[in-house]
Amino acid sequence: LFVAITTVVTASLTQAALDASQCRTMYVTIQSHTENAANWDGVYSLDEESGATSFGAPIWRLCLRADDVASTDTCTMSLKYIETHWVLSGRNHELLIYNTSSSMSLPTEQVTNWTHEYYDDLVAVHLSCSDTFSPTAAPSNAPTLSPTFSPTLSACDVLIVS
Repeated sequence: LFVAITTVVTASLTQAALDASQCRTMYVTIQSHTENAANWDGVYSLDEESGATSFGAPIWRLCLRADDVASTDTCTMSLKYIETHWVLSGRNHELLIYNTSSSMSLPTEQVTNWTHEYYDDLVAVHLSCSDTFSPTAAPSNAPTLSPTFSPTLSACDVLIVS
């Protein structure tokens, strides 16, 4: 009996790790309670740099630009596994919780109901994976200024062919 239980847990951990390697970017979209959607909506990146995990499962983080948050810690938004639940920690530090009860499997490419930590309301959440990273986790709100008004040329920039 002990061997069978160990095998099941190991298989779940292995499956979660396999899925993470194919899901470097997690797109989170709140489908209901849209007035609060900005608290969780966004593009979360797999935390490969630090190698951090939670209960053996990968962690995805959404880092905001410093001018978007009052706190000095700009990477407080996360999607991680805690014991028997997947937890979305929002911009306002409130949590959405998805109970997996028997496995670490994360429901992607479908709408699932998550529970708000303070209320009994169910929140419809859509998770979508990509195996590539976004160019940046914190893009600017507007285009940057051009570096020059006209092309800069030097003697080395022009090739004359006769």
